[in-house]
Amino acid sequence: MKHRSKLVLTAIIIGISATTCKNKHDVNPLTPGLYTTWMSQNKEAFSTLTPDQLILLGSHDAASYAIRVGSPPCQGFRYPSTGQPETSPADSAGIKKSKTQLVNLYQQLESGVRFLDLTVALQDNCYWSEHIWLSDQYFSNTGIVYQLKQYLQSYPDEIIFLNFVTLLNASGKMTVAEQHTFFELFHNSLGTLVTPRGRFDTSELGNIWLSPGRLIVIGDTQADLASNPSIWDSSRIVSVWANTKSIDTLMQNLYHSIVSWAGGADSNKLRILQAMTSTDDKIPNARLTNSALRDSLTNPWKNDSIYVIQVDDAVNSGLMEVIDSRMK
Repeated sequence: MKHRSKLVLTAIIIGISATTCKNKHDVNPLTPGLYTTWMSQNKEAFSTLTPDQLILLGSHDAASYAIRVGSPPCQGFRYPSTGQPETSPADSAGIKKSKTQLVNLYQQLESGVRFLDLTVALQDNCYWSEHIWLSDQYFSNTGIVYQLKQYLQSYPDEIIFLNFVTLLNASGKMTVAEQHTFFELFHNSLGTLVTPRGRFDTSELGNIWLSPGRLIVIGDTQADLASNPSIWDSSRIVSVWANTKSIDTLMQNLYHSIVSWAGGADSNKLRILQAMTSTDDKIPNARLTNSALRDSLTNPWKNDSIYVIQVDDAVNSGLMEVIDSRMK
């Protein structure tokens, strides 16, 4: 095992039920590949590690795959530059700037993704994923919860990190009570598959494997942490993003963070490299960015400690080969 350093990972009430909303998005698994059972293949080697000692492939806006022409705007979303919401259904230009993943969660997991960056929007009495426009639903018959269940039914020893970064209602951020309602329904829908709260720097994977839980749920729910023992505290996360259209600038900023972390900065927190540019044409730019990232990881950064690498178009990133070789 090359990567042993203790630096951190760089994962109804109110009239709504798990069967209220309908969804036409189909789940079409890929043919199982090299990394479909990546964690269980390495179970013996990983069992004494804590989550902050792993290198994981992360999927940015993981559930944006279902955005299509005509998708309704998310009412609670606000453009950072103007503070205004989107008011029109998605068109082809909107899809280019919002759809960061081309395949569903099940297929992403089959390709080796183990850290999912997720959003939630409570709209029209349903819970949706969103990225400017509404995407897939959480509790429909083929939605996000269904895909997680199906994956773990097929591959029961895989551990998956779910990082809930944004939770919105129709007017903005969900209240703590609304967040609690969502997480309660989410937990009840998945049952013992949800891992009790632990620490990224002390909870060994071997102990997680001894329990039935396989989903590490990360959320910023303020007071809800006290009432929901399944939520891992997102205040223990540092997520770095350069917010630039330049791939060269992005790589320079990411490496600056890597060097800072190697020097001990934020050593008690979960660290995530958000390796994507801020362009309005996500997928083509992701392919260029991911190529530059692969080159950096295999040459100038080859001896540096890396943690969660979160990217657009994760399935086609080619990063799992690099990650797998580093974890050997």
